[in-house]
Amino acid sequence: MRNDFESNYLAHHGILGQKWGVRRYQNPDGSLTEAGRKRYGVAEGGSVNDISSAQGQKRRIKDLKKAVKLNEKKRSKEYTKIVNNPENFLGLNKRHAKKISEYSDNIKKGQAEIDDLLKKASKVETEEKGISKYNSTNEMFADLKRQRESQPPKTNQEKLKDVEQRIKDSNWKEYKDGTWGWKGDPNASEGTKDHDFDAFMNILDERRELKEKIKKK
Repeated sequence: MRNDFESNYLAHHGILGQKWGVRRYQNPDGSLTEAGRKRYGVAEGGSVNDISSAQGQKRRIKDLKKAVKLNEKKRSKEYTKIVNNPENFLGLNKRHAKKISEYSDNIKKGQAEIDDLLKKASKVETEEKGISKYNSTNEMFADLKRQRESQPPKTNQEKLKDVEQRIKDSNWKEYKDGTWGWKGDPNASEGTKDHDFDAFMNILDERRELKEKIKKK
């Protein structure tokens, strides 16, 4: 029977004591390296639990998925070694089984963190979009205010012209005898007509006041 431990060889299985996952961005104790803090947007001394931005969380998820895939690949290789071991050497199979267990644990931990981050990332992204939309809306109103302030005030003639257009666009038409009739939706209720006419009367009052101001000048 062949002894698999007789040959002398040099093997490298990563850095001793290093945590599983993204080696470039984490120290052996699980804290983030300088590159990791920069990648995830975390302050000095922070950890993966301190990733608060949507972009940082997306990057962490991407890195974790790579790590999970790598562990799955390694686990598959260990399964293959057991299946292809014709002597079924107990000690060798135990060694492979131990590695399979370690890789499986890594995959489970990685997937759990991914699931947790996906929930957080969705919430953070929604909040960031809301803030961005809020800021954009505020800026829009600020621009409109600046535009209004930069424009000269309208004259009474210009205001009267706007009011006449509003009357023209309303649901009411004026008859030759000076009365007003409904020209809106023929199926509208009397209550709707009454409410609309009250608002329309305010426009007529505004027109009358503007005409008086223009006449006085």
